[in-house]
Amino acid sequence: MRQWLLCVATGLIVGGMMGPGRVGAQDYNHLTCFKAKDSGKFKGAVTLDVLQDKFDPSGQCKILGGGRAALFCAPTDKTVDQYEVAKAPGTLLDVPGVPLVNDRLCYKVRCPRDVIDTEIVSDQFGTRELSKFKAALLCTPALKGEPTTTTTTTTTSTTTTSTTTTTTLRFENTGETIIDNQTGLEWEKKTGTVGASVLCTTAGCPDPHDVNNHYKWDDTCPGSDGGAFTDFLAKLNHGTSVDGVSTTGGFAGHPDWRLPTIEELRTIVDESCGQGSPCTAWDNTDTATYGPTQVASWYWSASTDASYSPNFAWGAHFPNGTVLIGGKYYQSHVRAVRGGS
Repeated sequence: MRQWLLCVATGLIVGGMMGPGRVGAQDYNHLTCFKAKDSGKFKGAVTLDVLQDKFDPSGQCKILGGGRAALFCAPTDKTVDQYEVAKAPGTLLDVPGVPLVNDRLCYKVRCPRDVIDTEIVSDQFGTRELSKFKAALLCTPALKGEPTTTTTTTTTSTTTTSTTTTTTLRFENTGETIIDNQTGLEWEKKTGTVGASVLCTTAGCPDPHDVNNHYKWDDTCPGSDGGAFTDFLAKLNHGTSVDGVSTTGGFAGHPDWRLPTIEELRTIVDESCGQGSPCTAWDNTDTATYGPTQVASWYWSASTDASYSPNFAWGAHFPNGTVLIGGKYYQSHVRAVRGGS
């Protein structure tokens, strides 16, 4: 997945909610950007591949300002306290956005100015026509603090040479979750010891994080009323609100956990590892850091099959790193996710 944002001088597309104020869980699908003094300095140029091809610059873009970031941006949610159009209360549009995890550092750039057609764009505050596009900022994923540093020492019979290599770990253990700094997704970390699978019936299972829990995707077909939704996700998203304005609570402080799409689930599957071990993208032997992964069965995704039957959904089989479809009435394992960029 692309991990940077290209901002154009004419505007910024943001997510939104229906009606004035906000309703439901916190999405953090906006960015609040701060001006800041940057002590860094470098000279650079980049070639950009914008998700929407029409916005691709035709040549190389130069990073301006001596490599000093112009803005620091952090994932944000908001409450709309006032919205008026022509001195009358306006109606906010429902324009959803993907929850964000990573902070961003934004650099001023100068790119070839290509002719881009006028574009009709909508955000929460209305629909408008944009024109005269010009690339202005390149925003990169950022981490607070310093990346992990590893030291490698090489010894010979006559000399000892020490080299220090600075790397950013792809997977970050927060204690309760695992953050993938490559995709921006935050994954639930399972607990317990791998053993016999336990079917979580309509009565549910007391600990949603237990690695041995088994859930149905659907009980009635078609639908999404299986324990994966009614028990597992319900226990994770136990957010509450005292004022109807903001939601607190939820697993790891977030009430927006969900089943991953099959594309998202495949990002943590090592499809080349072969048979026998949990084929995870992280170190499957380091259960102290990443928690256990069950190999008795597959893990559900949220993606319904479109080729065979809508009563089937896609899943990932961690014993051999493959993906497959299974009947939603089967019981299988689950791992929740949130975020993405």
